[in-house]
Amino acid sequence: MTDDAIESIFGDLDQYYPGSKRKRKSSSFPKVEKKEVELWENQGKSKKLPNGKTIDLFGPGSLCLALNRPIVTLRLWERKGYIPKAPYRLKSIMVDGKPMPGSRMYSRAMIESLLKSFQSRGLLETPRIDWNRHPDLSIELLETWTKIHTEETN
Repeated sequence: MTDDAIESIFGDLDQYYPGSKRKRKSSSFPKVEKKEVELWENQGKSKKLPNGKTIDLFGPGSLCLALNRPIVTLRLWERKGYIPKAPYRLKSIMVDGKPMPGSRMYSRAMIESLLKSFQSRGLLETPRIDWNRHPDLSIELLETWTKIHTEETN
């Protein structure tokens, strides 16, 4: 069959509801153009540490952009101990008389080391990570992040 023949047979399927003879309503929503995705490197905020050093800190969203994973995955990995907890936090704030914890923050060196570790194992391109196959990854990340945090704060 040619493409024209297939189009003539199945071309109007998107006009009908699946399994129905009733036509779909035409969409009155304007077409939205895809926005250019912002790079995680551009989302950093320079913060001065108590020791006087200034470093770029990134929120969880930047880490998710770098890993190409949703935020719930990052939370789960932290909760299960697959990746270390964020060593930096912004100050907590009061909302409606209740203290809200500050946002988790990661330094540029930490994100780059995590990306390097994931890349060396080919995990950046995989849709799902089997952490049982990489038991040393969590230990490597913890040791690397501890070393980086010590260097940044001393």
